[in-house]
Amino acid sequence: MAKDFFISANDAVKEAKSKFDITLEFVLDGDAKPCDCKAELFQPWQSVWIETDECSFDCFTSNEGFCRRFSILNDPDSSDWESMSSDGYGKFGSNDDVSLQLWEVRLDEERSDENHTHPYFYTSPQ
Repeated sequence: MAKDFFISANDAVKEAKSKFDITLEFVLDGDAKPCDCKAELFQPWQSVWIETDECSFDCFTSNEGFCRRFSILNDPDSSDWESMSSDGYGKFGSNDDVSLQLWEVRLDEERSDENHTHPYFYTSPQ
C-alpha cells in the first residue's frame, strides 16, 4: 500500500510540474523517516529531522549515508532552540533552501509564554 501511494504521489508531482510549472515535494515524517531498514525507501524524498530520534541524532551535523535525507529541522516548541541557534542550527542553518519548522501546536492546546501566544507558526533560517 505504501509503495502504491509513493508511485501515485510521484506521478502527481510530475503532473503538477508539467501542468502548472510548480515545485511540489513530499516530505517524510514520523514512522516514515529514513532510518534503519527504511533508510533507502521512498527515494528521493527528504525527511524532517527531530532531535529526539535516536536513529538520526548524528544527522544534525552530518550528511553522510542516510543522513543526507534529513533536510528539515522539525523540533517541538519544547526543544532547546536557543542552543541549536548558537550551533547555527547544525547543517540546517547553512542552507537557505532548507526550512526550520517548529511543530505546530494544536489549536485546542494553545501555549502561552511571557510575550506570545502562538497557536501555530513556522520559521525559517535568516
